[in-house]
Amino acid sequence: MSLMVASLSGQSVSLADVLPSCLTSVGVEGLPNALDLPRARMCVVFVIDGLGMVNLENARGHARFISQCASTPSVQTVFPSTTASALASFATGNSPAGHGVLGYRVWNPSRSEVVNQLSGIDEREISGGWLNQPSLISRQATSSSPVRVVGHSRFRDSALTQLLYGGAPYLAADSFAQKLATLRTECARGGGGVVLVYISDLDEAAHRFGVASVQWLTLLEDLDALIRDFARECPRDVHALLISDHGVVDVPPERHLEYGMGSEMDGVRVIAGEPRCLQIYLDDATPVDEARTRWSQVVSSADLVLDRNEVESRWWKQPLAHELEGRAPHLYVFAPDGTALYDSREPREPGRRMIGQHGGVSDAEMLIPCLTVHEARL
Repeated sequence: MSLMVASLSGQSVSLADVLPSCLTSVGVEGLPNALDLPRARMCVVFVIDGLGMVNLENARGHARFISQCASTPSVQTVFPSTTASALASFATGNSPAGHGVLGYRVWNPSRSEVVNQLSGIDEREISGGWLNQPSLISRQATSSSPVRVVGHSRFRDSALTQLLYGGAPYLAADSFAQKLATLRTECARGGGGVVLVYISDLDEAAHRFGVASVQWLTLLEDLDALIRDFARECPRDVHALLISDHGVVDVPPERHLEYGMGSEMDGVRVIAGEPRCLQIYLDDATPVDEARTRWSQVVSSADLVLDRNEVESRWWKQPLAHELEGRAPHLYVFAPDGTALYDSREPREPGRRMIGQHGGVSDAEMLIPCLTVHEARL
């Protein structure tokens, strides 16, 4: 059966192109192969949360093996450059405009509240059609080329895992050593399909310590050793890639910008998104142009405040699905380079301690590695 999945990025390659290419590589028909991957018995995809191409280039000395892997140039993640949206795009092969996971925190019309897409969704979203397009991973669960997911045990039963990977075998492996052992077992089984290896350690360290920290660089060295060891023993008929969901920028506390006490709040129903890009939902009676002018003053640039039509044109490359219109904000307010936006009415908000950030459209956040760890040779 042919699946309707389109490349989202014109002449360049998007994160959403990766899984369709991998499935094509292992024999699934009817999907585009934008990466032009060779035929393989199995395809292993390391999805490294929070390792942008700029981050990797800035730390090449700590990732000597990875830095030497063949790279597909100019690969971008999706907008917003945040984990929930990106992983949903990876799983569905589509942009947020199609699958409906529109950011980190999103307005849910059926609940009449803002819902955290990593930790706040539940059975209401899983069974209620929140994912507007079927996951390619779930659709392959009963096929001869299934997708298996290797990840930390604490994610096994999460709502997001069920939403994106429901039906796929989940192989819990907490440490890098456990992940390598699991991969050895999977490669030795003799079966086919795609094995997705999700690694969140770098992103977690980036949020807490920043990408210039000793803690983050040490984890990058450990990751490099894992990938190197896997590549050295990888079977001839297995193709292996390394990708990421987004990059990270470090924002120290002195670079926080405040909002919330001025006229920008006039007519605002609720604010979602995250500090690198706020999503503004307005009351029905509030003119969008007037609100846009007020928020432009907060970030000192009209170019940093976009409406949903501009986001569709610039970043999604497709119109928002009609049934998703109630989820979409009226305005997107981007933090200027090297800054993050925080509500001055919540001075003790825990997120203010976060150093590594993402969600915006800078190269550091949007450009991601797409590296060939091992090339299959049948």
